[in-house]
Amino acid sequence: MSEKVSIPSATKTEVHTLQERLNQLQVGISNEIKKDREQLASLTLALSRLESHIEQLVPSLNLEVDGEGNADSDSDWIFGEGSDGMGGENIEGF
Repeated sequence: MSEKVSIPSATKTEVHTLQERLNQLQVGISNEIKKDREQLASLTLALSRLESHIEQLVPSLNLEVDGEGNADSDSDWIFGEGSDGMGGENIEGF
């Protein structure tokens, strides 16, 4: 176990360059996270608006599937077969 481990050496310039690159990556990641959060907020708002419009179209969302009320997990009826064309509508105006 007396083998020597080779530790790489770096100049101050190389260390500074690596620190700058690390800072740039951190800023880039922070900006991406900010964009993701903004997109999530936009999507949340759009979903809320869609939900509001659906509630106006269908006064009661207590749909029964196989005899059980299950409005939360069976929302795919909106886009699936038998949706009376609702799935293909343009929703950009919401």
